[in-house]
Amino acid sequence: MDNERRQARQIQATDYRPGRLAVRIVNRSGYSIYDVSLESVRLPSDPDATWKPGALESPEIVGRYQPVSVLIPNRQMVVDIELASGDGIVYDHMQEPLASGKLSYTIEFTDCDGRRWRRTDQQTPERIMT
Repeated sequence: MDNERRQARQIQATDYRPGRLAVRIVNRSGYSIYDVSLESVRLPSDPDATWKPGALESPEIVGRYQPVSVLIPNRQMVVDIELASGDGIVYDHMQEPLASGKLSYTIEFTDCDGRRWRRTDQQTPERIMT
């Protein structure tokens, strides 16, 4: 199983906040990955917070979120998101608790050998058996 995870460990999701709230998904492996999707965004300090795809679109943004069919080696995709408190108030990317809080991300993707994976933050990738 460790050998199977070799590529999956090199796929990461991180904060991306240059004037907006977004998630950067990076393929640091030497092979393409497929059907990449952002499955969840969580704010540990506000467990009732909800997320949805943002409206911003630019060449590097996958706006109005759609899974990316192929993410080639050493490339990234950026997903613009909106995060709202449990009360429905949309957080500004510089506003507390986002300004100092860490978000938690879960992504799913298929590796070059056709295995489907789920990864939350920097945890060990989990194989999704279909």
